[in-house]
Amino acid sequence: MRGYDYFLRLLTFIGLTIAGIVVTAFSTALILLLSGFSFNEIVKLNETGMENLPAGIIRILLAAQHLLVFILPGFVFGLIFFRKEILKAFNLDINPGWKLSILGILFLIGSYPLVNLSFM
Repeated sequence: MRGYDYFLRLLTFIGLTIAGIVVTAFSTALILLLSGFSFNEIVKLNETGMENLPAGIIRILLAAQHLLVFILPGFVFGLIFFRKEILKAFNLDINPGWKLSILGILFLIGSYPLVNLSFM
């Protein structure tokens, strides 16, 4: 450890995640405004839900959410605390091998029906 406290790292990660959530909220509103929705329609979405939105808009909003809440905060955290060693810190410099890769693909294929069942 390079003198950084683990608690400081945890607070930094939580802060980055909260910042990602806030940026996601603003980007969602911006995407909906650019898609032709009025401000009043966006406010009413809190009451009615997003089921009535077009599928393309929902996909764009989900992609923005995943990028800004899950991917970007972790990447920025790695850049802040690990800089040039980011691949090693996240264990991305290790080749998983063909057996583990095949098992991962089989797990994804096998879990897909279970995910679909959870929506029923």
